[in-house]
Amino acid sequence: MTPGLPQKIIDQMVKAGLPINGEYSFRPKLITNYRGQRMIAKRSVLRGPKKGKKGYVDEDGHIWIKDHAHGGMPDHWDVQIDDGDGYIRVNLDGNILK
Repeated sequence: MTPGLPQKIIDQMVKAGLPINGEYSFRPKLITNYRGQRMIAKRSVLRGPKKGKKGYVDEDGHIWIKDHAHGGMPDHWDVQIDDGDGYIRVNLDGNILK
């Protein structure tokens, strides 16, 4: 987990089910809202099968979209790379699914 995050951000991550531990834990891109409060950035995917879906943005600009179990995979996060040109699957514990 990224050290030094405000507790409010950690609470948001836990509530959303974003992995805070593991080999590929979520490291949020923080923005300031109109009230001056820090929050996790959100953005829509521009291309690919998840086009139009909104997710959480990490510090590398990847968009995290939660996906339910299918095709033998457990519930996981589809981490969109380059606005949807590629993706990796990360389980709820922050480990990459093969």
